[in-house]
Amino acid sequence: MGKKFLPSGQWWMITFPGVMISTLALGFTMLGEGLAEILNPRLLER
Repeated sequence: MGKKFLPSGQWWMITFPGVMISTLALGFTMLGEGLAEILNPRLLER
């Protein structure tokens, strides 16, 4: 679907959504890791 945009110079139609998806995935991963650290009872014992 996105292959036809690359040769025509419309690289941004593929790049920016890809960057946003990657950023969201990284953000949700970091959020999940942070919540796991906060809610893990084993870490609260220290």
